[in-house]
Amino acid sequence: MTPLTRHPLTARSVPPPHRRAGTRYRAGTPDGHSAALFARLVSAFVLACALWVAPAHAQETYTVRPGDTLYRIATTHDMSVDELRELNGLTSNTISVGQELIVSGDGEAAPDGALGGVPERVRDAVGLPDTAVVSDTTIAAGRVVVFPESYAGRVMAGGDPYDPSAFVASHPDLPMGTVVLLEHRDARRVALARIGDRGPASEDAVMEVSQAVADELGLDGDDASTVYVRPVE
Repeated sequence: MTPLTRHPLTARSVPPPHRRAGTRYRAGTPDGHSAALFARLVSAFVLACALWVAPAHAQETYTVRPGDTLYRIATTHDMSVDELRELNGLTSNTISVGQELIVSGDGEAAPDGALGGVPERVRDAVGLPDTAVVSDTTIAAGRVVVFPESYAGRVMAGGDPYDPSAFVASHPDLPMGTVVLLEHRDARRVALARIGDRGPASEDAVMEVSQAVADELGLDGDDASTVYVRPVE
């Protein structure tokens, strides 16, 4: 039987606090309020354990190689330089060979040498397959010049007429049809071009490019910026 106590003001017999009259409780069993609290604690504990044992999503990393720059690494992994610096807590563009950089925090990173930084319309314009990759070797670096407007329609050494809107370029000895990646690092711009002519005619330039390539790189006719050239395989 549930023991009763005397209420000091009314002298009524009342059940003990937190126990409902007429309700039987087993020894060691929590009452209603305690049971609810206990259930919440168990649920929280189970959730915490599940989160603790769940595998963290792996971050993709890249190991810096000789000749790498932040711009090249960012372009390869479809990121901006600012995003790459922020992700790695960098305060400058200085990196060292062997340094591990985080290049993705949410899944797949573009494979090394991929064309993630090149717009799809440019890739389609030169007819590149999805499996194409950029070589690690820079074959030229220097100023590029734009084919003169008067060259429009002129037959190039490769046999096709020059079209200013096509992504084409000249080079002294690369095989005709070779596709190259051009990087204008100062402007953080990239473009593709297919070799279709011999040149350049200007001795202080490394190659001539079409107007479409120059526009993609953000170059004007008098721009003396350095452009880096790498073949696409």
